[in-house]
Amino acid sequence: MVKIISVILIGLSIAVPGSAQRRVLSNTKNDVRLVRNKPTIYVEFVKVGVCHPSQTTTVESWSPCTSLNKDESAESYEAVWLRVRNNTHWAINFDALSAYVAPIVDRYRVNNGHWVSGVRNGAEIRARYRVDAEIVWEWIDTPGGREYKLVDVKAPIVNRVSPTGVTSRVWLPPGRSAVFVVKREHLAKYLMIYLPYKYEWEADQNDFVSSEPQHRVYFSWYSLQKALGLANTGHNDSMQQTRK
Repeated sequence: MVKIISVILIGLSIAVPGSAQRRVLSNTKNDVRLVRNKPTIYVEFVKVGVCHPSQTTTVESWSPCTSLNKDESAESYEAVWLRVRNNTHWAINFDALSAYVAPIVDRYRVNNGHWVSGVRNGAEIRARYRVDAEIVWEWIDTPGGREYKLVDVKAPIVNRVSPTGVTSRVWLPPGRSAVFVVKREHLAKYLMIYLPYKYEWEADQNDFVSSEPQHRVYFSWYSLQKALGLANTGHNDSMQQTRK
């Protein structure tokens, strides 16, 4: 009888911490997100169209494609408008290809008491996004028959240099979103764009090459196809995710 009681007590001592851990994880997930059924940080489709670039100056108070301050010398291009949403209780920040003043940004106070330039909800900015490529295998017809081969997809290097030579760190407060424009060619088949970002509680806010983790949020070519109603339902789209 003593042995049986001992076994029951040991079982309970193992089960209780496990149950408590599950509750902690569940509570953490709910505490982090403002809207529980949405990702923490995510990108969604807005529209496609032609971008008629606005003038690019060191400090801007207008949108890059929808302002009356047109750059007559710049070529227009096929574009995709995307929206990045911050669905957490903390501000995040990322690079922009210009510095901004009102009405694009306003003052926002982060948790450490410092004041920063927060993007106004829904404002359109020049976000410094990057391009990545999927690793793809396809059936290829060859003289020897069909072969399963790796497709050589190369991602272009973009936004290495700002048009003005100036970049800035912009902040996206909790619950807000920002619209940014990408070239449609950067969402060609097997390509995806991503936006590196940091949370306000991370120690190093000045350099993405640091000891802190790099967070990325992606939007893929297939996400665009789905938004336009052109998608093949057999494709496994795993890139519309937040990567950490």
